[in-house]
Amino acid sequence: MEPADRTSLFNKLMDDVVIPGLHKCVVDHSAQVRHTIARMLSFLLRARPEKTSALEKFEPTLLTMLVTLSTDLTDEVTGVAEDCLAAVATHCLTNNSVAAVAGATGDETELTRYVGSMVPQMIPALISTTGHWTVTERCKALDTLAAVIKVCDGGVWDAATKMAFGGGGGAAAGKMEVDGEGEEEVGGGGAMGPFLPSVMDALCRVLQDDDAEVITAASHCAAALGASSQGPALLELVVPRIRGEGAGMDTPQNRTAGLLLLTAALGGEVGQGGGASYAMKRAVAEGEVVGASETVLAPAALRLSEALAEPGLMMMEDLTLTEALLDACTAMIRRAPAACSSLREFGSAGEEEFGAAAHTCSRLVRALVQIQGNAEVAPFNDAELSLAEDALAAVEEIGKAAGVADVSVVYSDHLDPIMDMLMALGEGEGDESMLSSSTPQLVRRATQSIRRRFVMIGGDWWRLVAIGDDW
Repeated sequence: MEPADRTSLFNKLMDDVVIPGLHKCVVDHSAQVRHTIARMLSFLLRARPEKTSALEKFEPTLLTMLVTLSTDLTDEVTGVAEDCLAAVATHCLTNNSVAAVAGATGDETELTRYVGSMVPQMIPALISTTGHWTVTERCKALDTLAAVIKVCDGGVWDAATKMAFGGGGGAAAGKMEVDGEGEEEVGGGGAMGPFLPSVMDALCRVLQDDDAEVITAASHCAAALGASSQGPALLELVVPRIRGEGAGMDTPQNRTAGLLLLTAALGGEVGQGGGASYAMKRAVAEGEVVGASETVLAPAALRLSEALAEPGLMMMEDLTLTEALLDACTAMIRRAPAACSSLREFGSAGEEEFGAAAHTCSRLVRALVQIQGNAEVAPFNDAELSLAEDALAAVEEIGKAAGVADVSVVYSDHLDPIMDMLMALGEGEGDESMLSSSTPQLVRRATQSIRRRFVMIGGDWWRLVAIGDDW
């Protein structure tokens, strides 16, 4: 048999028999089987190339399986898999040629360097598996993806705190527009940087999965991504999705996906997910940050709040979208209260005196006001949902963070910018397509939600009454 024929036969046996068999063992019900397969995978990876050079083609697949075992639910399997990963990384860096990772500083661990070099072969397959027809495969792919993200940042959940503002380097994962002066690159670079848009798209899809277990796994993965050095880029890239920018993106489903991703990236609870995953609970128990930290969120809070109060988003009467909007507002307030809960300090020079935190707070309150106004009409009038009460609770959190006991102070303090935003919505300012037959009702609901619950005094109250009556 010719060498080429032997190679072809070997590859076929691996693809048709060995790899599927190993994969079944990785998800076997027996912890002892999973423990044994971790040691076997380590042997296969460390034996290359001196004894089994033909396995080089399958190295990314074998490594992915070993990373999957490092996310196991049993400490015994997790421990041996992590030890095996460390041994494999040391062996391969010592004996084999490992590609350099863009943006590497030289201070990374051996495991980070090794897995980072394999990311281009591992990530596309994992993203594809997140669409698998079985719940188990989708969850395993998401858990493995979260583990790869952590490893690529040196295993530190809150790596973005130290890398986001000058320490990341490397190619940018996305772009943002800065004050109308063109585009500025954002992102931490590194091994994951080039795959951030693809990972985001996959997470947006599975965060709307029909199965609660998949949603939980996707939330865990998004939290890992938010806490990584890709966190700042993720928060910038989610803004256009929430605003519905791009061809075919201005739909309730796409905007909802962006809102869910933002909530999950901040460590918040998403939809009907089954709660925190095992990996998330273990991280919290060890004192690690789950989701993007306040340090990362604060610089992006203003742009995010502008997206959450965007007129087009306010006009969409969709229950699922409204729930996601409420969750996103709440997640922002809880993760970065100082950046999202500032009261305005009125001055003689006008609004330009107010800081970014005050403007951020105004936009969050604007969104929460609309939720309260819509809550008592179809399709939002399901008493079990308690949207109005939950939105009010979010405003109360703003008040507590700002140090005020009376929540009406928050409304009255931000009344002027809220009214300006309502008038802009009613007039279709900047975008004629913003006008619709439902616009007057939306504006009226928002103003009436304040009038019903709180008694304003002086000129602000009469301005509120006048605007509400106009609509």
